[in-house]
Amino acid sequence: MITSGLVLTLSRDGALTSDAIATLGARSEITPGERYGRWLPVAMEAHDDAASRDLHDWLQSLPGVEYVDVVSVNFDEDEVAQSSIAHSAEAPRHECHEH
Repeated sequence: MITSGLVLTLSRDGALTSDAIATLGARSEITPGERYGRWLPVAMEAHDDAASRDLHDWLQSLPGVEYVDVVSVNFDEDEVAQSSIAHSAEAPRHECHEH
């Protein structure tokens, strides 16, 4: 599991900002904090690096969100290690044969 601490810079447009906050609240991977002006801290949880990047890209493209700043990233080392082991086991193996 990857947990990221982010700060979102919200739009000056109140309607876009309200819609963005409502959309964020509907996602189980996102836990919004207390808004301070145009800044909204959020915690984001993802199962792996690819999911974390996808969520970050989704946040960045969300109308009402102008910037996504990464403040911290925490990796659960046991889960990341198991994921890496499983991923390497799925990778195709290439054998070299000498002639």
